[in-house]
Amino acid sequence: MMKIDLNSIDFSKKFHLLILIIIIIFIFVIISIIYTSIYYKNIEKNSKFKLFKDIPYINYDDFDPYYTSLDIYSPKEFTKDSNYPVIIFVHGGAWSEIIGSKNDRHRYILRGKYFTDNNFIVVNVNYRLSPKVKFPTHVRDVSKSILWVYENIINYGGNNKEIYLMGHSAGGQIVSLISTNEVYLEENGLGLENIKASILLEGVGYDLLLARELKLDSKIIDKYYTLVSFGSSENILKNASSINYIDENKNIPPILLINAERTIFRISKIEAREFYKKLIKNNIYSEHHTILGKSHTTLNKEFGSENDKTAEIVLSFINKFRIV
Repeated sequence: MMKIDLNSIDFSKKFHLLILIIIIIFIFVIISIIYTSIYYKNIEKNSKFKLFKDIPYINYDDFDPYYTSLDIYSPKEFTKDSNYPVIIFVHGGAWSEIIGSKNDRHRYILRGKYFTDNNFIVVNVNYRLSPKVKFPTHVRDVSKSILWVYENIINYGGNNKEIYLMGHSAGGQIVSLISTNEVYLEENGLGLENIKASILLEGVGYDLLLARELKLDSKIIDKYYTLVSFGSSENILKNASSINYIDENKNIPPILLINAERTIFRISKIEAREFYKKLIKNNIYSEHHTILGKSHTTLNKEFGSENDKTAEIVLSFINKFRIV
């Protein structure tokens, strides 16, 4: 391979070479974006679902309604008597406006297709994000969305007696807390008994204080918790940790925990293991799986793709609790 000696090129040529490299990268990015857009548009076009976008589940006069809206994927031929089971999905993104949002819909089209092909409804929920808000706003917003689904999903062919929760990353923390601390649902006139089962995909934050006990990567995560979403109060971090609410005397739904073999979050595996052990100790049905070859991102991004092991495990788990 021929090597270019940059020192032998005058400034003008170096400048033009740099511009050429930038143009090539720019063209590559544009082509990639166009290809991705076409790919997901074709999936949507050829899928058997109807997509209802940006439906508000609550309005705040002082906040952009986009952050309290949801999308619904329903099988195309639904009627009010269809009685499809409902999966409410809560996106991740570190509870942060910088990283997380349901706006990148292509991330969720495969999920919508997979479940509607299997006669489910998927509700993709948005919620207000940090640093504009802090805990427990994220959890309370999602709880309000569950109430909206409970009261309205019949209009999209859904059965409000079969509501399943699913969350990825920070969304896993939110779902885990709603599934164990009855306060959030009770604020909306619901209870833990209204959730058939919950699925936690690569959740981070089941025990927010644990990061303070570990080293290196976990120390960085602890700093993020305190600076962005939760604050530094040990009491708040304890209140935001779902592991502290596991009790066999509650109606905690069955919980599936899934981790990625190649996760970048070492603490995610540790938290999931401890969370699972406490659920089992309290006689709450739970499963814990690790998906080989997946990362924190690909576990979520490729959910529902052809022969996707994660989706297969989730569907098998949910079917154990279906109303026949």
